[in-house]
Amino acid sequence: MAAQTAPGTEIYSPGLEGVIAGETAISTVAEGLSYRGYKVTDLCGVVSFDEVAYLLLHGDLPTAKQLGQFERRIAAGRQIPEPLQDLLAA
Repeated sequence: MAAQTAPGTEIYSPGLEGVIAGETAISTVAEGLSYRGYKVTDLCGVVSFDEVAYLLLHGDLPTAKQLGQFERRIAAGRQIPEPLQDLLAA
């Protein structure tokens, strides 16, 4: 990334150095990336993608019942309407 300092003068800044990252209710970057207060490194390999998606949308990790309902809702949204299936088949 290059920042303008004066007309025609640029300062090289490798990677994300000097890039301001804001904090939100969803994520923070202080002391490592966190989602809704859970460190990403603690979530990796422990919870599923759908559980993290639920966390991001709802603010906390789901119970088994909530996760089942969420997964069914997501699966229903993946269904291709029959008229579109027919069109694609044609």
